[in-house]
Amino acid sequence: MPDSDTLINVLKLSLRTSSIHLTNATLSALPPILTFLISRPGTSSQLPTSALASSTSTSSLSPTTYDVFTLRSALNAFLPPGGVIDRLGEREKVQVKARETLVILGGYAFRSGAGSTFSAKAGKGSETPIAIFERYLKEGGLASKVWKVREQVASL
Repeated sequence: MPDSDTLINVLKLSLRTSSIHLTNATLSALPPILTFLISRPGTSSQLPTSALASSTSTSSLSPTTYDVFTLRSALNAFLPPGGVIDRLGEREKVQVKARETLVILGGYAFRSGAGSTFSAKAGKGSETPIAIFERYLKEGGLASKVWKVREQVASL
């Protein structure tokens, strides 16, 4: 897919809809789609680093390149309120898919090569992927009013 931003926006809108069936289908599709979009070989905006070998494991390190700009776009699309973090408070099947998506995004953010996670607070454009991930976990997860969301974020 040549335009990953369009796909990310469609998935973002599908995740925030009131239809539970569409939301569940979107959450099921996010892990493999994100893995494909972020770890695409041959994209022009890649940095050399490690990526996930499968959509369910963050411990496997296989040297490859991935698209940091798509990663930032995905983090800013799926982690704000109404996104994946809020889905941690729902029933178990939805919660498992939301956790899987967070693990994938967190794994890529961690491997993005950021030094200090709080060093890039000067501007949102220069914020590292790990800083974006941590900010949303802190603001949307640990500060959530829903106890189940706080519990799930703390256990990541």
